[in-house]
Amino acid sequence: MGRLSRQWVFGYASLVADHAGGGSVLTELPGYRRRFGVATDNERSIPGYKMYLSRAGGSRPAVAVAFLDLVADPDCAVEGLTHPVDDTELAALDLRERNYDRIDISDRIAGVEGRVWTYIGSDEGRGRCAAGRAAGRAVVSRDYLDKVHAGYRALGDDHHDRFLASSDLDDLPVWDLDRVDLSPLAGPAAWHDVECSLYGADLPLWRSLADEYGSPVLDIGAGTGRVALDLAPHGYAVTAIDAEPELVAACAERAAALELPVTAITADARSLDLGTTFPLVILPMQVAQLMGSDEGRRQMLAAVMNHLEPGGVLAVALADPFEGVPAHDVLPPLPDVLEIDGWVLSSTPIAVRAVAGAVAIDRRRQAVSPTGDLIEEPATIVLDDVDPAVLERLGQEAGYRVLAQRSVPATNDYVGSTVVMLERPR
Repeated sequence: MGRLSRQWVFGYASLVADHAGGGSVLTELPGYRRRFGVATDNERSIPGYKMYLSRAGGSRPAVAVAFLDLVADPDCAVEGLTHPVDDTELAALDLRERNYDRIDISDRIAGVEGRVWTYIGSDEGRGRCAAGRAAGRAVVSRDYLDKVHAGYRALGDDHHDRFLASSDLDDLPVWDLDRVDLSPLAGPAAWHDVECSLYGADLPLWRSLADEYGSPVLDIGAGTGRVALDLAPHGYAVTAIDAEPELVAACAERAAALELPVTAITADARSLDLGTTFPLVILPMQVAQLMGSDEGRRQMLAAVMNHLEPGGVLAVALADPFEGVPAHDVLPPLPDVLEIDGWVLSSTPIAVRAVAGAVAIDRRRQAVSPTGDLIEEPATIVLDDVDPAVLERLGQEAGYRVLAQRSVPATNDYVGSTVVMLERPR
């Protein structure tokens, strides 16, 4: 049998527990030691990956969750399990080990025949950990650390002692966190479609405004193109912007497939600089309430002013999730549901809470695979509490002329909206 005819993976942390038995071989990698050197950003949702919730309160903490990595140390050696893998298993490990790069260490591992791989921190994974450490946000999941200890204790006390001697484990706080696996499909674009794509009560208003003020239209907070892809077939050219790159990519792909005059751009409305002007700028579906503060809305108003033609209009939709809804009937009775490639994605509002100057809408997101596996994760959307009169005052301070308000009617499932109309003077 040739030396490279078989493949192995050397595990030195949680893989030791995962690969106990099954033909694994106890081996040693000289010239390294372990430290917490890579991290995942717990504020970011990556389809098919994971996130962490606080065990005490169920919230999603804004932390960098750190994992063990290998660092060079000529005076040390790391003991681990070298486990046989086939191509399918290796591909699955590559997906799992997203914070790491796979490297060939065949010439450094004795006792096995074949190609031996291990995983060391990627530049991105190490960068996230370094940034988390610098900001005081890097933590370790207790379950992860316990699993690593358990894997080595199962090999025997002497092996656990060697693990401790070759590891730096005490420099980060250890938190009680629950791991949540995310659907491989359910990235920002999928959940945006689930929670927003079925809403259409405002579309007649945007069409009417486009007909009144003309084309092209600037759609701010366009998401995956709910409004832009409705306006374009009616003859209006649309520039669609959103701060989330995945949503912009979905919007661009759909517009291209339909051969529609939509230009999708990743941009923040508060620092917009497109180098062109429009007769109509719209902020549908409470986009203005996602800016965090009046200061954010002032920045948006100033940036939009530079993108309006003289006499052009900015139309901003605002909603109050509590307005006109009895306390006992504040939530819609059914979840938003969408099927994508055999997966059923649903998002159910479970609470609407008043928080300081805002309204928090808590949702339970569920993804059911074609084989019936269920993945569940929480999500919270915070809408600033914005009085239309206050936004009109901010508009006047920014140099706009206030026009008569428009409105979007309420439906059985959605509250209505007040649409503030601001004109750039001629």
